[in-house]
Amino acid sequence: MVKKRAALALLRLIRKTPPEHNVVAADTFSLVINSLLDEQDLGLLLSSTTLLQGICARNGPGVHASNVCTRTAFVQGCMRVHAHVIMCA
Repeated sequence: MVKKRAALALLRLIRKTPPEHNVVAADTFSLVINSLLDEQDLGLLLSSTTLLQGICARNGPGVHASNVCTRTAFVQGCMRVHAHVIMCA
């Protein structure tokens, strides 16, 4: 519950700050977002995917060396959420 609220709060912070301010760097946040996408809680997975989308929209595709903002990384995150939903149904 705390991780989900923290992810949504960070997303809100990213959306409200001006573009010239760097709230979170995608290359340093890639390990954290990957661990969030491995969680089992569906609410946390959905908020993590939304956070990943917000980070990618803010930083642009493929800007950083870690490539967390590539289309492939986002699709892989969505596939993890999709697989989890199927397993829970």
